[in-house]
Amino acid sequence: MRGSAGRAALAPLVALGLLIPRGTAVAQQGGGSNMVNNADMGRAIPVEVLWEGVDSKGNLRVPTGSRITATSSGNVTSVPMPASPSIGDVTGDQLPDLVVGDGLGYIWVFKNSGAKEAPKFTQGEILPMWLYSEERWGGYKIHEPWERDNPRYVPRVFLTDWDGNREPEVVVGTFYGEIFRVPLNISGGRIAVPGSRATEFEINIRQQGEFWGNLFTPCVWDWNGDGLKDLIIGEGTYACNAVYLLLNTGSNSGPRFKAEERKVMVWGDGREQLKPIVIDWDNDGTADLLVCDYKGEITVHLNKGGHKDMKEPLPSEGSPVAVAGQKSIGQLACPALGDLNGDGLPDLVVGKTDGTLHLALNTGKAGAFKFDKIEPIKGADIYPATKKVVYWNDSSLRPGVPYHVVEQFNDPANTAGPNRSGGDCLRLYYVEPKQVVASGKFPEVGAKIKDFKNILRYDGSFKMFVGKKYELTFWVRRSGFQACEWYTWANEWEQEKTRRGEEAQWYGKKLLSSHHKREEITPGNWKQIKYTFTLEGKIKGNEMIHNLWFLTDGKGELYVDDISYREL
Repeated sequence: MRGSAGRAALAPLVALGLLIPRGTAVAQQGGGSNMVNNADMGRAIPVEVLWEGVDSKGNLRVPTGSRITATSSGNVTSVPMPASPSIGDVTGDQLPDLVVGDGLGYIWVFKNSGAKEAPKFTQGEILPMWLYSEERWGGYKIHEPWERDNPRYVPRVFLTDWDGNREPEVVVGTFYGEIFRVPLNISGGRIAVPGSRATEFEINIRQQGEFWGNLFTPCVWDWNGDGLKDLIIGEGTYACNAVYLLLNTGSNSGPRFKAEERKVMVWGDGREQLKPIVIDWDNDGTADLLVCDYKGEITVHLNKGGHKDMKEPLPSEGSPVAVAGQKSIGQLACPALGDLNGDGLPDLVVGKTDGTLHLALNTGKAGAFKFDKIEPIKGADIYPATKKVVYWNDSSLRPGVPYHVVEQFNDPANTAGPNRSGGDCLRLYYVEPKQVVASGKFPEVGAKIKDFKNILRYDGSFKMFVGKKYELTFWVRRSGFQACEWYTWANEWEQEKTRRGEEAQWYGKKLLSSHHKREEITPGNWKQIKYTFTLEGKIKGNEMIHNLWFLTDGKGELYVDDISYREL
């Protein structure tokens, strides 16, 4: 949204402080010196471009993201979320493919283009589904921007044919404690997803309208043998973690569950982020339970008593499963089992926190599985690695709008001149992968949100003072986009002290005033933007920490260079 309406929509959000970058450097104001680090975009670090699902080393790899969670140490910190794989034929050629959830919220398919005995993968494609909904935690609607703008719902995926119609369904658990069931329509080797809204796919497992856990990893299995496939959930609330059984009280085409009647299959006993897999491990005709935890350690819990009703949980202390001689497959890693090479034995696919996918072929036999070696799964890279300009953060380029690339770029049109370095600059653009398997347009995310913008932000801020005069200048070039704006803003807070005499945090202070300047960047060749202002506020000399963002809507290309923010 442009003009005053757009500013009005964003201003109260930033006024709350919820979009202030955490843990970033604040540049000190100093008489006339440039407060912008790496202003000429000359410093950059290597970064992968993963929109084809393959990295520059030829390994299958999907994008990653982090979530703020409590750890076993009691600290609240940002934790990287792993790739979540599942194995099954989703293209109708009788070959097992890979379906993978990534840390940003996208769900991928990697088509198996090999033979029954020799799987082969080239690239991945993002399926046209986005399962983030604004309604969270018992109907509470998140109006504030951080969750809305960064909806990393961390999909954990499981493939099944729940209704027996010979077309697969993706069952998805989320960070928020939801379970979705998404049917895949297969035609001519292409995959279409009926419907587009997350609420169309949600299975109601709320307890009295409320969610009861988070970071759900689902598995579907007819545990009690009544012909109805049940739901098994591993959870990760960092409290009393467990794997739960929810018996199906409906049908396979319309499963229903009573969350208040869920049964504990295995207690975590201190283990966290539990990921269940059901398989007859010891070949005795009874389904057993494998559990992988936060540490990446897998244990098997044998169902010797044939516990169908789960009046009592399975033993919490399971037998460890070694992979390549190691007891851990990697911290937070997600495992999946499926026969990839047609020998009738389940092989192990592991998704790791760096987004890579690994394969351990089963070299054992029925009742005595063995995983001697684990290796990265290979593909064919299309988009080469690039370099990302330091001090610029693309984490607020919203998930749900895929295919963006932020990089250092040497633009021949960026010529040097007075106060202008030329050459290397910051570039934002979008790639357009060729869709071979996925069919249909990716859902329009955020269409009903008035001020839906992608935010490319300077990863730092600037200390300024009420009553002082400042100047912001930069060079910029734009092509495409429905809207493209630059935006600098700050809040003036009352200088409040706590009862201990310490400076109060922003949420304990009174907001006195705000400074917002937001303008459209017109399309065309390189131009210099200059904004000079005297910082107004309530109390002369009060500090106001300024931020600098570039806001875009739609797809296009944006080039930025030689930014200067200084006191006059």
